[in-house]
Amino acid sequence: MSNKFEGQIKEAVIDLETYALTPNAHILSIGAACMHDPSITFYTNVIIEGQNRAIDEGTLKWWHDQDTEVAQTALDQTNAVPLEQALVDLDTFWSMNGLTNAWGHGATFDISILEDAYRQHGLKPPWQFWAVRDTRTLIDFCKRVATISMEPSFVGDRHNALHDAQHEAKWMNNILNLFKQ
Repeated sequence: MSNKFEGQIKEAVIDLETYALTPNAHILSIGAACMHDPSITFYTNVIIEGQNRAIDEGTLKWWHDQDTEVAQTALDQTNAVPLEQALVDLDTFWSMNGLTNAWGHGATFDISILEDAYRQHGLKPPWQFWAVRDTRTLIDFCKRVATISMEPSFVGDRHNALHDAQHEAKWMNNILNLFKQ
């Protein structure tokens, strides 16, 4: 039996919810969705206490101003794990799915924050530095060249790391498929 994804680049979009905007940002949750199949996902909330990472007042205020349900999802500590465990779990997800390229929504946000967290814990990110991709650049390119956005309808809640990652994975697939024609 052949794998329907055989021969495809297996890559994932990663989205974070954080308490800051810098590479050493405090991480609230991590979501990832495989681009070859956005139903293959990873999600975890991270224990808020003891991360020793940056928190900025503007981002705290921003979270305070968000819809209560959205903020509760990002801040939920019920099944949260320590940051180091979240990184190990992401690494396991990455390996189990044979992923290569890591996509983030912005060249200096999600992936940079995760790479800083991996370094903080003496761990190596599961992707190679040359396999990092940026969704915003591809979206901008598509709008300029094709004069369309190809953005799918959003399903779920914005600022939920998993829902954002799935949305961005579908969006990247729409754009990449446009250029395959």
